[in-house]
Amino acid sequence: DNLSDAEDTYCHLATTILERENLLVICRDASHQQHIAELLGTEINPDHLHFAQRPYNDTWARDFGPIAIQQDGKVALKDFTFTGWGGKFDASLDNALTASLPWQCHVHTADLVLEGGALDTDGQGCLLTTRQCLLNPNRNPTLDRQQLEAALTDHLGVQQFAWLEHGDLEGDDTDAHVDTL
Repeated sequence: DNLSDAEDTYCHLATTILERENLLVICRDASHQQHIAELLGTEINPDHLHFAQRPYNDTWARDFGPIAIQQDGKVALKDFTFTGWGGKFDASLDNALTASLPWQCHVHTADLVLEGGALDTDGQGCLLTTRQCLLNPNRNPTLDRQQLEAALTDHLGVQQFAWLEHGDLEGDDTDAHVDTL
């Protein structure tokens, strides 16, 4: 019922991004791509707009998309496993999406279940997250807190961890992502 409003919001975000940066838009097929191009109109910089046609389960790319890091002075992408917020939803297409795209930097596959919205970093080695999400047995059940911190240090270069104790919100499928809080 709110598709028009949602499309207007996404178009506003896209045009704002395109004023400054490149934007990659994932479309289901050619018809979907044409619809999005028409919504965006001709006022945008077409040199900054890129399309890829891929199947997907969801639209929340922050959670299933790659996490960018600096490695040896260059940008690299970490492709973590996405399980639909701990197996709540089918995510097989979303989980395969990052690896299928033609990135212009190195993509590292990380053998760890993690969603982008589950953490926030300051870019200086400090990570903010919640126990309820990252230590939930529906993510990485064989890892305790120390093992998970070691894995995040290895993958993201994190040196300090701030674990929030609370975060239960009614109707929250993410198990208390910090971006929801």
